[in-house]
Amino acid sequence: MTEIPKQRVFSERVRLLFRGSVRSVSMNYIAILMLAILLYGKISTFNLIFLLILALVVTTVRLIIVFKDSPYTRLYSDPRRKLNSFVIGVGIQGLVWGGILAYFQYQLPTVYEAIILMLVTIAIAVTVVTFSTSKSAFFIFLIATVSPQIIVLLVQGEELHIIMSLYMIAGCTIITNAFLWNYRRLERSIELRFEKDNLMDDLNHTKEHLERSNENLKRLQYQLKSESLTDELTGIANRRHFNNHLEKEWRRAQRNQTSIACCMIDIDFFKKYNDLYGHQQGDECLISIAQKIRSFMRRPADMTARYGGEEFVVLLPGAPLEAATELANNICKSVESLKILNEGSPQKIVTISIGLAIYIPQRDSGPDVLLKLADKALYEAKGQGRNRVVVN
Repeated sequence: MTEIPKQRVFSERVRLLFRGSVRSVSMNYIAILMLAILLYGKISTFNLIFLLILALVVTTVRLIIVFKDSPYTRLYSDPRRKLNSFVIGVGIQGLVWGGILAYFQYQLPTVYEAIILMLVTIAIAVTVVTFSTSKSAFFIFLIATVSPQIIVLLVQGEELHIIMSLYMIAGCTIITNAFLWNYRRLERSIELRFEKDNLMDDLNHTKEHLERSNENLKRLQYQLKSESLTDELTGIANRRHFNNHLEKEWRRAQRNQTSIACCMIDIDFFKKYNDLYGHQQGDECLISIAQKIRSFMRRPADMTARYGGEEFVVLLPGAPLEAATELANNICKSVESLKILNEGSPQKIVTISIGLAIYIPQRDSGPDVLLKLADKALYEAKGQGRNRVVVN
């Protein structure tokens, strides 16, 4: 399995730190409102407004920064710099809050001091989750927020204030232990997640490799199958493929009692063409005519195939007589329009003869009936002078 880069784990911790801080920073607005309600009428209005505005500004700036730099999926390209800026922001916010609370603390009755200390303890406890991926952020916030209040309590020197400061120290110690336990668990959880991701990546790579191998195998199988069903010279279907297709379409036509048309095509005076121009040129002629015939196949069930030598066959399942006749005539004229020179032909160009047969398969009949009818029509076309279509 691929080794997990430490930088990647660190970047994920920083990403979670920013993402988890969006809600906690927003909660500071509720804390500001509670502070305003708690202190209203107990200190001067000017001091209250000034310090509340200071808290609002710091909170808003931090919220904007956190929102701006809080990705939900991508990792940071420079996580160390992002963490440093986050810790500085946390430290400033902690000092502002700690300073404000310490400033008010000595002016308030003891019961309000206790309430403030309780709220601060709760706020520190919340950071166990918020800063669970960064020890530096947690400890900076803890020290910056709590130190000013503990110092103020100790400076006052009264027994109750000393007890309250010890309470805060004890509470923060318990919270710190909880944070460290949660930090280690979360760090291991991140590592395990990346290990799982790496394992899934390895599995996906293996899967992709197998899929590529399967695709290559299927492509090879398709190529072998295609080669076994395709005429090597012309690239159209061979006789074997045609016979299989004819059997399938014949059974379908029998079930549905629909017609099936077949054209037997022969190149006129092709032996003389080969004698005059050679077999290589003859092969080129066969290829050109095969491609021209295939260009007329429009429907999925239509097929043209090389039947043997200079003979081709076209199958038109379901085609009516008029449409099949028109198609055969168009093929004949199209080959003539190629104007392939043939001095051995009376027309001086290569032409074809077509025998067309159309038949509705009967229950006790086979495809040979259709082929014989088409072959008979082809024989008649040749007997009538070639370069024509005869329908049987």
